[in-house]
Amino acid sequence: MKTEKIFAKVFQESPVGMALLDSHLRFVRVNGAFCQMLGFTEQELLGLTSLDVTHPDDRETSAEHAKKVFADEIPLYRIENRYITKDKQVLQASLTASPVRDERGKPLYGVAIVEDITERKQAEGQLAQAEKMASLRTLAGAIAHEVRNPLGVILVSDQLMLDHPDDRKLFHECADKISSATQRASHIIDNLLKFASPLSEQREEVDVHAALEETLALLTHMMTLKKVKLRTKPLGNCPRVHGNAEMLQQVFTNLILNACNSMPHGGTLTMACGATESGEAKVEFTDTGHGIPPQDLTRIFDPFFTTMPDGKGAGLGLSISYSIIQQHKGRIEVASEVNKGTTFTLFLPGIDR
Repeated sequence: MKTEKIFAKVFQESPVGMALLDSHLRFVRVNGAFCQMLGFTEQELLGLTSLDVTHPDDRETSAEHAKKVFADEIPLYRIENRYITKDKQVLQASLTASPVRDERGKPLYGVAIVEDITERKQAEGQLAQAEKMASLRTLAGAIAHEVRNPLGVILVSDQLMLDHPDDRKLFHECADKISSATQRASHIIDNLLKFASPLSEQREEVDVHAALEETLALLTHMMTLKKVKLRTKPLGNCPRVHGNAEMLQQVFTNLILNACNSMPHGGTLTMACGATESGEAKVEFTDTGHGIPPQDLTRIFDPFFTTMPDGKGAGLGLSISYSIIQQHKGRIEVASEVNKGTTFTLFLPGIDR
């Protein structure tokens, strides 16, 4: 009896919200912290179910988890749940629930431990918004820099043509520079659109190995000129994936070109295509180039981030590749060591057969 009183006292005086529920999710007992959290008295809550004070959008998920607890399918679950307080405010909470069993081991009640995380979630939201705005400012600055350069060339060339209308040689030189600068600006805009636009609705079964072979057929001559040797290694049969073959070939092209650019004096590019134990398609690109410094590894997928000299790359290739792989519900992993090389590994969900 003494032990029961101790547990009852701990339950009631706990600074964390606690509630005991029956199999119909009715409140059997609630402590002071839980009542204070929601703004109800104990008597008001004892006439309700937990779903009555749960946010409408979270009721289905909460009920499904509770059902599994009472069916003895899971011994414990943790979720984030939103409640509606007595004064109609939304409270965000961390909810941990587990069964209370009878003498035969059958779940009789459910005990819920509830922690108010509203302030924490608001702080996280503010931080995410601040990071988003910082990223937008960085992106806007990068776009302005990349587009301003060709525009500057066009304006200067145009002024020279107006100032020296009879100089045919200068006229042709300026016209060539305007054409080149316009193409560069257009290429930047095209890449931005590819980066921002969603995956084409034209999806189908894609033979990843065949798409990789077609990409290599287009780039083999360029690799030969750059003195890059190609090696391949098998990773087992590569499963087909559901997606867009042209976009995947764009990813392969970007990674191969990046590898070649990291080996300006030649080297070896090793590619592997196969399957993981979980049935994913896996494609690896390993070069023997100069590698990526550790401080740059976290930024390589950022738009307009590049280690190439000015004018040699807009820094969108890896960003676009990352976006495409995400749209295919896959992921990219990278490992690198300075002066030894870099490995990019693609993982794509395989189609079950």
